[in-house]
Amino acid sequence: MVSANDRQKRSFHLHVYYTTDFGLTKLLLVGDALKLRHCAAVEHFMVTHRNIFTALCAGVFLLGVHTTPAAADIEVSGFLSIVGGKVLNGSLYGPMPDNPGVICPCYIADYANFGTYDGAWSFGAESRIGMQALAKLSDDFSVTAQVTARGTDARAQLQWAYASYVLSPTWDLQIGRKRIPLYFYSDFQDVGVTYPWVGLPPEVYGWEAANYNGVSLRNRTAVGDVYLNSSVFGGSEEVRDSRYMQSYGQHRTDVRWNNILGVDLELSKGSWTLRGVAIQADTEFNDKDTPANDSAERMKAYAIAANIDFNNWFVLSEIATNARTTKYGALQGLTITVPAVSIGVGYRRAAWTGFLNYSHYQELSSDTSILPNFDYRHASLTVKYDLSPRSVIKTQIDHYWEPGLTYSGAANVLRISYDRTF
Repeated sequence: MVSANDRQKRSFHLHVYYTTDFGLTKLLLVGDALKLRHCAAVEHFMVTHRNIFTALCAGVFLLGVHTTPAAADIEVSGFLSIVGGKVLNGSLYGPMPDNPGVICPCYIADYANFGTYDGAWSFGAESRIGMQALAKLSDDFSVTAQVTARGTDARAQLQWAYASYVLSPTWDLQIGRKRIPLYFYSDFQDVGVTYPWVGLPPEVYGWEAANYNGVSLRNRTAVGDVYLNSSVFGGSEEVRDSRYMQSYGQHRTDVRWNNILGVDLELSKGSWTLRGVAIQADTEFNDKDTPANDSAERMKAYAIAANIDFNNWFVLSEIATNARTTKYGALQGLTITVPAVSIGVGYRRAAWTGFLNYSHYQELSSDTSILPNFDYRHASLTVKYDLSPRSVIKTQIDHYWEPGLTYSGAANVLRISYDRTF
């Protein structure tokens, strides 16, 4: 597990990232500096040949691309994950009941981006690439941007775009577009070298909104040998043609999170790290194909993470709950409570790490005569090998099952990944 101090440093570098899509830019090596230049031909090529997105990423970065800042006040770096997988077998064959476009046996590994595996090898469900840049305009003021490129979507996605002002040695103010810090790994969930799984547990991670446009006030301090990081944040988000909703068979949707307000606190002491977060928002869902599905909800979510690292042995755990009450729509007055948990135990020896994880997701309806309960469970075993401090390879076996109603059916899945930062 990443130590508390290392995590704090790594989180800072990751949130100043600027990421570019190969479909929008090409990379030109000039000496030791990495330059970016728009290329319409590359854009057209990548949009019309999305199936080779991952292969091109692998070719560039396995050759050992090394970047250095083009100017003293600009920092440039990036990350890459090449992820492949297939469903070995499952309990459901044919179209998924709620999404006939998905043929099972199948497994949704990434709900937020609709990253799905079936019985054939695929490298598009979770593969991604990023380049990052921080423009430091003065000792106290900086500007940050990040865009992501994924195998599931040819469009570049803006993840970060904000200005940061240092108010004091312990306080800073950030205004713009950031990740919603709902879970422990939210800030750097796309950077595979920072965690032991091939992909984060979808039972906890993966909602229709991952970012927000707004303001955050952050504090970093210490009380004795206890380090505290906290923030208060607020804003809104709009997602057009949500990939998350496509996982439920609704392809032309607009999702809005308004009046987002949240607070988080992280404490670290020696081998222990504890983090808690609370957030609320007013959400709206518009189905452009079936307006009768339109609805609005009041959402409140809470999460607690408790991690411990004893050098060789380590434990990662996270508990979350999300309650939504429908304000209008077909399910008006209904409250759906979604508890989720993930707990894993790992062991390191030299460059090798073994990690066993269990996660559990439920949807509990306040009126099961209107909407039934759902129950999803997931166990995984991961073996990770560190090629270097910046690059790792992983192999993971997943077993997913549904004790109650069937959504995508039980499945056994094999996944492999190569992750690196540069």
